[in-house]
Amino acid sequence: MYTRVMIVDDELLARNQLCAMIDWEAYGYVLCGEAEDGLKALKLIKELQPHIVLIDINMPLMDGVALCQYVSEHNKDVSTIILSNFDNFDYVRDTLNSGAVDYLLKHRLDPESLLDVLERAMNKLGKSPDTENMLDSAGKLEKGKASTADLESVIQQLAQTEGSALLDETAVAILKPYAKNTVVLVMQMLHNVVLAEKHIGEDRSMFIRSIIELCRQLIGDVHKGCVAYTGHGSLLFILSYPEYRSETPILQSIQTFADKISQTLQMIYTVSVAFGHSPVCHQIDKLPSYYRHACDAMDRKLTHSQIEPAVRAAGTGGGGKGLAVASPAGYTSNQANSIGSTPMMALTIRQEKELLASILICNTSQIDAIIDEVFIAFLARSSGFPQLTFLIEEMINLAHRVGKKMGADVHWISVTTDSSLPKSSHVPEIQIWIKALYHRLVEDIKRLQTQGKYSKNVEEAMKLIHEHYLQGITLEEAAVTIGITPTYLSRIFKEETGRSFTESINHFKIELSKQYIENGNQKFKEMYHRIGFNNYSYFFKVFKDIVGETPHSYAKKYLKNK
Repeated sequence: MYTRVMIVDDELLARNQLCAMIDWEAYGYVLCGEAEDGLKALKLIKELQPHIVLIDINMPLMDGVALCQYVSEHNKDVSTIILSNFDNFDYVRDTLNSGAVDYLLKHRLDPESLLDVLERAMNKLGKSPDTENMLDSAGKLEKGKASTADLESVIQQLAQTEGSALLDETAVAILKPYAKNTVVLVMQMLHNVVLAEKHIGEDRSMFIRSIIELCRQLIGDVHKGCVAYTGHGSLLFILSYPEYRSETPILQSIQTFADKISQTLQMIYTVSVAFGHSPVCHQIDKLPSYYRHACDAMDRKLTHSQIEPAVRAAGTGGGGKGLAVASPAGYTSNQANSIGSTPMMALTIRQEKELLASILICNTSQIDAIIDEVFIAFLARSSGFPQLTFLIEEMINLAHRVGKKMGADVHWISVTTDSSLPKSSHVPEIQIWIKALYHRLVEDIKRLQTQGKYSKNVEEAMKLIHEHYLQGITLEEAAVTIGITPTYLSRIFKEETGRSFTESINHFKIELSKQYIENGNQKFKEMYHRIGFNNYSYFFKVFKDIVGETPHSYAKKYLKNK
């Protein structure tokens, strides 16, 4: 049973963000329409008969207070919720007196508070919506028609279907409204690693939904097309042009539509995109093949050679908005699969574990070796541009995750990604950039481990321990480097840390071994030499002396409590 919800706000970005805040259908709601001012809202309310109307307070022609009052007087079966950027008592009083369920500040609105006020709005009506009357001219849901969730599911299924396969009967039935003069359009967000760094976790999901909602708004009439996110910065559109009899106006319309999306995303989100589209399809069950054609067009645009095509796309005027069209004669399944199929895992589990451990022990040479191995494997797979962006995204997200876990300020990662991430797809250049990112992260972690805890001399001694624990460093060597006598260093070191210089070296090594264990590396007889012990027996003894139990016992207990 879906509850129809309408949004009234004069700002496109505000409407889009609200649309993307939650998965509406998953919670039993459907967005039935949008209006940019109060007068248009009145017409739509009469036409669409929503159950709930979300209203911006400050709009042209008719503001939110007046609209709320009108709805209260003439539409008793509609609940209103007021949204505003202003915490103004008069506004609050007037709208609540006019029957609004609540007055919410936009900058404080989150999914939880939105769902809460929607539930209260339905409770105020005291009835459940009747899905038999769900008729929506904006096309979100109609009686007997597929829901947005159904369409998204079919599109995502299409993206995973072999090019030679046919769509099943259920998928064909769902896509039937788009069965005449159908075109598959693929959109790739360029360098979507920047988006990943800015939008982690739930924020990233909300950002992607926001992009999708904006694209739906630009499509306009739902009978003209639908869109879904297929992963790794890619969107898949199915567009229908039944009004045209020849392909020329269809291709012109596709170009105009792609330009419009590109310009809008660049203006609102500073996101650059590129497109590839299929020939016109007249048999909708064959869409998987046409999707591969569109992917092939995208692949040839971005990856003419392994490296250069995305350089051209990134450097093209208009934010990489160029449109590529596939030729069935030039189609090769391998090229298409580099875009159309699910990318291979960027890092193996082993590589991720070893990279994690190397960061934790601040071993930059080991980090470099793992990064080299990852990129060599990437090149050996002959992967394309989307896989490259996925790899960079994974590498940046891992650095962000580890830095945050270690208590470091990771904001600079986002800034660095925005300002210095290579704009081309020249793999060696990106490889060097990734290494520099990890080297800086290691320096931050080193600094964090000692900063502000001790006097300058002891802090310098601790830094030397962290830098030279693998090859070993003596008290005398540290004292010479710092420029003080070994006796003085020994005394102040013991006073400030509570341990001798040698004990501190062993404690640091054991802390590193614990981090290895906690990150899944429990091959103790391979671990000890990585943290600077010469033999396993001595490592075993020192671990038990410091931790109070054996490495095996510690690992077993950690996994049990994890």
